[in-house]
Formats: sequence, structure tokens, C-alpha cells
Amino acid sequence: MSPLSLVFLLYTLVLVGVSLAILYPVYCYSHRVMHPSAIRIISLSVLLLTVGEVANRFHSAILSDVLHTGATMLLAYAAWKFAREFVSTARTEPELVAAELFDQSTTEGGFEDDT
Repeated sequence: MSPLSLVFLLYTLVLVGVSLAILYPVYCYSHRVMHPSAIRIISLSVLLLTVGEVANRFHSAILSDVLHTGATMLLAYAAWKFAREFVSTARTEPELVAAELFDQSTTEGGFEDDT
């Protein structure tokens, strides 16, 4: 086994380990995890990235590109599943609030010396 093959094997094992580490809390503590579907999608994205890298290693450029594109799309979808609660698509104008100017001539205190 060449050093390059050993590094590639280690790289692949780390990616699979990361994907499983992402999934672990979802399956063991699913009642405590927010957005479990988004976490599953992220894990699937990492697995697709891993398979794409393996395909790239075996000189399958088209399959590798398709898998990397799929991993990217899944990651974008997972980000949307996380952020959709905080994104408002309604077209409302912001409410304007009248502000009073601060008159410095009538203020007392602060960091000035009283002497």
C-alpha cells in the first residue's frame, strides 16, 4: 500500500466517521434534538461527499461531479431547513419610530468631576 493510498483511506474513514458522529445524537437523543431532519440531510451530504471523493480517486470524474453537486444541493437544503423559521417572505414595511433628540444642556452626572 502506497503512502498516498494510506492517506486516502484515512481521509475516507474520517469523512465516514464525521457523518456517523453527526447522526449519533439524532438517533440516540432524538427527543432532545432540534431539526433532526436537517441533521440527517447534513449527514447524507457528508456521505455523498465521501462517495464522490472515492469516485474521484478511481478516475470517475463525471460521477464525482454529480455526487459533489448532489452533496452541495443537500447541504443548501439542510441550511434552509435550519433557517426557514427565521426567514420572513412577507413584504412589510418597517415601522418608523419617532426618536427624541438628546439634549445635552440639561443633563447632569456622567463622568465629569463635580469640583
